[in-house]
Amino acid sequence: MAKMTKSLWSLPLLLTVALSFSISIEPIFAQSDKFHGVSYGSGSYTNPQEIPPSFLSLERDMNQLEKITENLRIFGLPETQEKITQLADKRGIPVYLSVYLGDDVNKIDGSVDEIIRIANENQNVKGIIFDGMRVDRDIEKISTLIGLVHQSVRDDVFVTISASYDTWIGNPTLANAVDVIFLKSHQYWRGYSVDDAISVAFDQREKLENIVQDKQVILEEHGWPSAGSVIQCAEPSAKAQSYFVEQFVKRANSESIPYFLFSAYDEPWKPTIEPDVFLIVEKSCMKEDVIETGENAEHNWGLFQTNRIIKPELFDIVFPIIDQHIEKPEMLVLKETDSSKTISPNI
Repeated sequence: MAKMTKSLWSLPLLLTVALSFSISIEPIFAQSDKFHGVSYGSGSYTNPQEIPPSFLSLERDMNQLEKITENLRIFGLPETQEKITQLADKRGIPVYLSVYLGDDVNKIDGSVDEIIRIANENQNVKGIIFDGMRVDRDIEKISTLIGLVHQSVRDDVFVTISASYDTWIGNPTLANAVDVIFLKSHQYWRGYSVDDAISVAFDQREKLENIVQDKQVILEEHGWPSAGSVIQCAEPSAKAQSYFVEQFVKRANSESIPYFLFSAYDEPWKPTIEPDVFLIVEKSCMKEDVIETGENAEHNWGLFQTNRIIKPELFDIVFPIIDQHIEKPEMLVLKETDSSKTISPNI
């Protein structure tokens, strides 16, 4: 397939392109003792969009993540995504790059060219995923954009968008434009209980798969916050997060369904999202409509805390995975406290 030599973004976005592609995408699900995939935002105490993390901090994170996940869905500035990609390649980890869509699709800048370059120069890049809070605003332009990027990357790199069930169902043109369906879930924000959030995610995937029968449907950005506001029946807690991860992964593995957990680390630099940003239209119990404002949930989706220590309630889920992939067990520093087990971040 011919590659474009000039900057992609000097071309009109509504250039006529084919919106359906026939490249062969091998299923990315492979049963193993690790998580199938984890989302990695590359930030800890600082916002990586303003202060890119150092190479050493990224390498430290990769030394942890290679022990728990088969694939990485990465976010951040192109320069940071490139460093992560290179570190992941040394460890044999496939990565999926991100392009953020803001409120105006016409204002996507030249950073997309950088993402395309990274994908073309690194064989461990398997996909490029468009993402954003309002991806449903201009489906026609987004579909065209996906087509343009598709023409510019290696033939074995898929291009898609991360979108909700309602967006995929309501826009068949968008489904035709992509190679793989990335189905994201905001069940916490919609007020579901943790049990119903899991069942709804798999039910939506099954319905969507029956509609787009020739596309693989991957569960994307699924998780539960360990702290935050109570939204109707959605009550964040460390115990609920542990339950979600265990039950979600168990079901995905039993049904051979690919997924990406959200997320690797807590991200305290993220801005507060008010619960009413999402349409709270679902109810999973008889509880009255209620929002009890608490700690910012956006900070608390990580498997690990910002200090890179496993959250105590997740220890019995995450540590057994790590333990199987440690060449030098003596390098582990285990600590027992009165309240919990922790693991040192030097793994």
